[in-house]
Amino acid sequence: KLGDLSLGAQYQGEEKYIKADGDLGKKISFGMSMKDFEYKTLSGYLRTVDFTHRETDSFIIASIDAKIENLETNILISKLMFEKAGFFIRNTTPFRITGPLEDLEIEEVYFDGETVNFSASGKIKDFKPELKAKGTIFPRMIDMIYPAGFSGVDGRAYFDITYREDKLFGDIKISEISYRLNDPQIVFRDLNGLITFNDRDWEIKNLRGFAGSGQLVVSGQGKLFPMNEAVIDIRATNLTGRHYLAGDFGLSASVKAILLEGERFSLSGDIELRNMEFAQPLSIDSELFKLIGQLSREQAVEKEIDNPVSLDLKITGRNNLRVRTNLLTAELVFDAMVSGTSRKPDITGNLLLRNGSIQYKQNDFSIQRGIITFEDGG
Repeated sequence: KLGDLSLGAQYQGEEKYIKADGDLGKKISFGMSMKDFEYKTLSGYLRTVDFTHRETDSFIIASIDAKIENLETNILISKLMFEKAGFFIRNTTPFRITGPLEDLEIEEVYFDGETVNFSASGKIKDFKPELKAKGTIFPRMIDMIYPAGFSGVDGRAYFDITYREDKLFGDIKISEISYRLNDPQIVFRDLNGLITFNDRDWEIKNLRGFAGSGQLVVSGQGKLFPMNEAVIDIRATNLTGRHYLAGDFGLSASVKAILLEGERFSLSGDIELRNMEFAQPLSIDSELFKLIGQLSREQAVEKEIDNPVSLDLKITGRNNLRVRTNLLTAELVFDAMVSGTSRKPDITGNLLLRNGSIQYKQNDFSIQRGIITFEDGG
C-alpha cells in the first residue's frame, strides 16, 4: 500500500491555464501545469523517496526527482536498486537523464552488487532506447538462487554489450567458470569461451573446459528477438560423474541440440557409456523398479506434453559396464537407437549379458551369454 492520495487542481478559464498537484502517501509527490492546452507549455514534476515495487521474491526501490519545463527534461535518480532472493544491484552514485523528450541523454552510471558490477550509459531518441553496459558478472551466487540444480559456482564473465532497436551487439567472455551439477553429479571446471552478439544473431565460440576428469567443448549459434532458432553442439570426451542409481560412470558424446520455430526441439548424436557398475540391491521397493513403474504409468496415461523433444540418439556401451546386485551379476554390452519423441520414445537395438550369474531362491544359475532385443516401439 502506498498510502492516502491527496489531489488539488485549479483552472483559470480566461488564460486557459490548468494546474494540479498531489501526494500519494509519504513517498510520492507530483504536479503539473499547462497553458492554452498546448503540450509544448507543459511543466511538471515527480518526486519519489524510496518508492518500492514488490513482485513475489523481488523488488525495485527508486528515489527520483524529475522535472519537465517546455519539453526539456531533467531527471535526477539518486537511488535505483533491484533485489531478488536477497541479492541486489544498486547505483553507486546519483545520475541524470536530461534533454528534450524526444532526445534524452543518460549519463554514465556505475552499479554494483553481489553478482555483477558494471557501468551503463545511453540515450532515448524518439522514445527508443540505446543502452551500453560494460562490466563483470560473478556467478557464485547462482547456486543460492537455484539450489536444486547447481552448487559451488565460481568464476567470472566479462561483458561489453550495446542494445538498440531490438538488436544486441557485443560479447560476453567466460573466464574460469566452475560448478557442480547436482543430478547427476558432474563437476565442471575451468570453462572458458566467448559468446558474441551481432544484430539479432548470437554465437558461442569455442567454449572449453573440463567435466569430471574429461573434456567438454560447446559451440553454437542462433537468433534473438525472438529466440526461435538455435543450434548447439556439445562434445564430451571421457566425462566422469556419479548418479544416485548407477554410481560412478563415464561417457563420451557428440550431441546436437536444435531449437526450431514454434519452440520445437530436437536432440541427436552419439553417446557412449563406460566404466559404470549398477550395484543397488534389487527388491520390489528398489528405486530402479519405482523408476520403471513410474515411466510405465506415464506411457500408459494419455496426456499431451507441449513441444516434446524429437530424438535421434545412438547409445552404446561396450567398455567396463557391469550389474552387481543381490539377484544378478553380469557384464553388459549394448547398442541402441532412441528415436521418436520425449513423449513417446522408440528404442531399437540389443542388450548383451555375459559372464554372469542369477541367484534365485538360494540357487545359482550361470549366464554365459544372453541377448535382449528391443524392436520398434520397444
